[in-house]
Amino acid sequence: MKRLVATCFALGVLATSATWVSVSHLRSQNVSSPCSVNGAEYPELIPEYFVWEFFFRSRATSALGTESTELANVSTADFHPNGIMNIARMDLKVPDQDARTFLEVGLKAVQKADSLRGSLPAQVPQAFFRNREIEAAEAILDARDELARRLSVNSFQAIRRRLPRQSTVFDFPPKR
Repeated sequence: MKRLVATCFALGVLATSATWVSVSHLRSQNVSSPCSVNGAEYPELIPEYFVWEFFFRSRATSALGTESTELANVSTADFHPNGIMNIARMDLKVPDQDARTFLEVGLKAVQKADSLRGSLPAQVPQAFFRNREIEAAEAILDARDELARRLSVNSFQAIRRRLPRQSTVFDFPPKR
């Protein structure tokens, strides 16, 4: 059985994938050290923003139709038409336009989260790091909320049904 070990990035955020986590809940958490959660045993303890971010990132990478995982300079115009169609029909099982919306919203959120994390100086106080990580989590959860507003109920529910399967696909942090 594959397992997921998620680092909570010193937030101490423990949320179920069935529960919508609010930004105020993220801000109220105050844990001084990172934690690890075995998602194969305790999937309900994986923060929802973490699962959505992985889901956005993996689908955007698949839609590019290349081996590259670098998303910083990618736009929705770079997505391969067959990649979008495959994600829509075989993976998410939603109309092509809803898959395109999913990819557009997800790509923007991942790029924002990456820019927030990537612009940290070498020596940063823990509180500054925590604030940047909270802002990155907010960007991901805002994207999830935008999808809930923009997509049909059926399409959004189809996408949400795909999330739990992702919680056991990979190890985080990667084994070295």
